Amino acid sequence: MPRRSAAEMSLAIVPGHKPPPPENLSAAAKAAWQSVADKLSPERVSDVAFFLLGGLLAQHMVFADELAAEANKLLASNALADPEERKELRSVLKCHGDQSVRIADLATKLRLSSQSRYLAHSGASSKGISSHPAPWLDWELSEDEKAS
Repeated sequence: MPRRSAAEMSLAIVPGHKPPPPENLSAAAKAAWQSVADKLSPERVSDVAFFLLGGLLAQHMVFADELAAEANKLLASNALADPEERKELRSVLKCHGDQSVRIADLATKLRLSSQSRYLAHSGASSKGISSHPAPWLDWELSEDEKAS
């Protein structure tokens, strides 16, 4: 295998353009990567964190889908009736749960949830800040009450 130069191995990040999925992913993982990347701005996809962790996220998404299909197949074959098949089902569901935890962890690290796109200047409306004064500040008498 010929040696590749550093320029060949590096990812050229062009502002405003989404890079293609990593070459080492399977076809299903590339499709998962693309489904996540399509929902993000080009700046987010070009981010170094997405470059490093996006491929892992896509692989875990594919693994979770495959394990879910296996679990559904076992459930359809009435795996709960047979103790041996129940053990296999439990093992598959545990593996699926592990993949789900990894997906959630990577999604959090990549800041993919809507909570991670919180903007500080729009926080007052989302926090439900009242236009009424705070209860500890409204104890002063109004001008009408002072006159009486």
